[in-house]
Amino acid sequence: MENEIIRHERKFFIVEKDSENIEQVLQRYYGGSGFQRTSQVQNAYRFNDEESVKKAVSLQKQMNEFLNEEAETYYMEEVIERKAFNGDGTEYIVKE
Repeated sequence: MENEIIRHERKFFIVEKDSENIEQVLQRYYGGSGFQRTSQVQNAYRFNDEESVKKAVSLQKQMNEFLNEEAETYYMEEVIERKAFNGDGTEYIVKE
């Protein structure tokens, strides 16, 4: 169904931890082809598959090394489960 609400989502995003142990997510830098840190998790650039985020983390680590940036770079998985309920709190069973 084209307009069906997605019941299960799995996304990935990159996190960097600086020398003071402050974690920040990476958002896409639209002035070029790269990322920039932000404390706003909702602005994190989200990857649809794990292989893509692994490649991006590897590239980001290389850039940090090249620029002598001391930061730990890793990724996080975000899983969203959505369930439907009737007005009385019982689970709504979707009819296909």
